[in-house]
Amino acid sequence: RCTVSVARTAYCLRLIDPDHDIKELMTGLIQFQRPDGSFPARAGYASEMQSFAEAVQPTLFVVMTLHMAAYRRWRGRPPVWLRPQPLHGAVDEIAARLAAAVTQEQVPPALLLHAATSLTRATGINWLSRLEPGLRQQQSGPPLAVLAGICFRDGPTARRLRTTLGLTRADKGECDDRARAEMDWLYGRPVSILGALPPALLHLWDRAARAGDRAQFLEGARLALHHQQPESTPAIRAMARRMAGEALFASDPHADPVRMLADLDRMLLLAQLFEPETRVAAAA
Repeated sequence: RCTVSVARTAYCLRLIDPDHDIKELMTGLIQFQRPDGSFPARAGYASEMQSFAEAVQPTLFVVMTLHMAAYRRWRGRPPVWLRPQPLHGAVDEIAARLAAAVTQEQVPPALLLHAATSLTRATGINWLSRLEPGLRQQQSGPPLAVLAGICFRDGPTARRLRTTLGLTRADKGECDDRARAEMDWLYGRPVSILGALPPALLHLWDRAARAGDRAQFLEGARLALHHQQPESTPAIRAMARRMAGEALFASDPHADPVRMLADLDRMLLLAQLFEPETRVAAAA
């Protein structure tokens, strides 16, 4: 497909009808952005840098269309991609939708503990304290290792979950070796954050991003979180942006709460890696 033709089509549709939904067209264009910020003449993912002559026309048309989609809005807040931290913007949007689903009792009881943990991590509000006493038990929710992964490197959420479940340092949670540090963090035991990300692991993470392998990419992100200030590559950052866009457009207010919860957990992981909180980074 021709990038300019798609951008022109979306632009004209918005000129004719300012409320026309162009999410699918824009999602298809944004995911092909190159690491240097430009857009290719032909739609397709690649990581090579482009010359000015190659990139100027398609990039200007896409930016023009984004400007139309962003600023000719008669209702609603500014879109996520205009915010300084788009991944945190995605977290905020999805968390608000999931919170509404929890309030309206649309989330299955078996997932309420998981949802409360993720919302506590995303919003800073103690959603765990709002659970009914019968739901404040790990047996009624997901495996403890899943909850530990959500809380990893976030002290307040780990402390609140530890209090909710009545966990102590002396308890022994069962998990594999890779999750041991996450479980220790949840139980309040000392945890050593590793040094620089090994080149071999960075290579595997980058390869997963280039191949579009979501499962391996998220596994690489999880392992990278165990390291101090992990490095990344243009392909890894592009994959993170692409997943944020997909999660935002998929998790509409009427989406399946299970899907919203999975998207929120992924965005929390990626936001912690690529957009660390200023105060948390300063404290570290």
